[in-house]
Amino acid sequence: MRKTKKGMKLTMATLVLAMTACSVGEQPAQEDEGIHYTAGTYTATADGRGGEMTVEVTVSEDEIISIEVTDHQETPGISDYPLTEIPAEIVEYQSLNVDSVTGATMTSSAIVRAVSDALEQAGADVILVEKLPFAGGSLLLAGGGFATAESDVVSAMGADDSLERIMDYFRMVNEASQRQPDYEFVEYVLSETGNTIDYMTNKFGMEPTYSDRGDYIRTNFGEGWQEVASLLQVLEDEGATVLLNTEATGIVMKDGAAAGLEVSGENGDFTIHADKVIIATGGASWDQERLQAANPELETVALNEQAIRGNSGDGLGMLEEVGAQMGEGPFIKSAYPDFSVAFRFTWRNNPSVANSLVVDAEGNRFYNEAPYNSMMLNQHMIEHESPAYYALFDTVNTDENFLALLEEYAADDNANIVVYGQTIEEVAEKLDMDSATLQATYDRYQQMCINGVDEDFGKSALNLIAYQPEGGFYAAYIQPASWGTIGGAITDEQFHVLDTENQPIANLYAVGESATSTLFGDYYLGGFSLGYYSTAGRIAAQSAVSELGIAE
Repeated sequence: MRKTKKGMKLTMATLVLAMTACSVGEQPAQEDEGIHYTAGTYTATADGRGGEMTVEVTVSEDEIISIEVTDHQETPGISDYPLTEIPAEIVEYQSLNVDSVTGATMTSSAIVRAVSDALEQAGADVILVEKLPFAGGSLLLAGGGFATAESDVVSAMGADDSLERIMDYFRMVNEASQRQPDYEFVEYVLSETGNTIDYMTNKFGMEPTYSDRGDYIRTNFGEGWQEVASLLQVLEDEGATVLLNTEATGIVMKDGAAAGLEVSGENGDFTIHADKVIIATGGASWDQERLQAANPELETVALNEQAIRGNSGDGLGMLEEVGAQMGEGPFIKSAYPDFSVAFRFTWRNNPSVANSLVVDAEGNRFYNEAPYNSMMLNQHMIEHESPAYYALFDTVNTDENFLALLEEYAADDNANIVVYGQTIEEVAEKLDMDSATLQATYDRYQQMCINGVDEDFGKSALNLIAYQPEGGFYAAYIQPASWGTIGGAITDEQFHVLDTENQPIANLYAVGESATSTLFGDYYLGGFSLGYYSTAGRIAAQSAVSELGIAE
């Protein structure tokens, strides 16, 4: 392949997907990296000003060898220059990102479209750039549910996946949210989730199941790690190039439009030139400076970050550098409250605190322990800004397997795991709390359990289980957890990134946690990430392909 003084210039790819990215230091130039063609000569056609134009493109395994316009109906004289120079420049620069000839724009465009078609036949389609040694990110850790509305496939299975139903749920949950989502944009994206499910089923051959969550439908194609495996198989079957251990360091811009990525791989730094760039890098879960600036509560609150470490805010930084309009945040995407890591629980088997009294570090109750969605409790733990929280369990109403673990770990009386006390006063002493405060909190809560009415926070009577004090109490340390962040670039409905003047930045898209500012309020909802992000990715890719004039 052709080298320049600036390093390696890779052959053109139709789309570049930057899956995760981070800054790196200088490294030697890359010697052999990038997309690989199936060597041969390929023929393609496109409509020019005068009619159909045909090109023959010859490629080796790693570069474009020659381009010849073999037939056309263009006007002699006007078309002579672009018919020779456009193919020559594509070969010289190994890129379709070449300038049109003034006065012959339609001829120039036809040549580029026809060559693009030929290169797609040869394998020049998609390069996925992934900084980690594996693809899939946090989806590998997730349950894999997609919030779904209006899917032909799921509806045929008997599900009530109406848009009205899921929007009613979404509005209800966010009624008390301080940060309000863009309901119009949310409704648009949710209305397209069914098309995404149908596409994955019919186009990719993936097999869906669904579950009714009581107020909306979640669709699964297995668990998260299984969905990653299925999607990677699709990439392999379609001939996409996946570059692992490859870090995107910047978006290449030309004349105000995205034109590729600056990246760094295991063998050095290089440039990927592309017609379209889709940023799908995840959020900023591991960017402490960015997180604390947007969430000052984290200076006090001990957060259990469960997102994959690749989500370190790199994509947000790259988008900012090219003038993207950024929303507020990134804010914490609340997970389920978590116990001490000593227990080795995950979101799959975390014991519930819905029937427990939960107090802050001062011994005060601060919120309903059994809200409509436990992620609401998690969010209020963050907002309450206590350095520690504890859930109280007795020896009668607690699951016996969990009780055995509590007993085992309480032997050390570690306030960061669990302590045991025969009385509330003894528990308070071991947690370094004011015993009168904790006793008063307990007494009031216990009386409300007996009465069956939570006068303070409206907890359901079904969850007001009076404590049986005769066996003593365990106070287990719990902390708020995070599954990612909410924030990023502002986009239009095709997920083009908008600049600060509300205009699309040409050829640049952002999806997933890179662009969620308008899609959530204070509360994260299970399955909505995958529903949103997969739909955004599908729409962005289809928009990019359509703009390139390539058949899907």
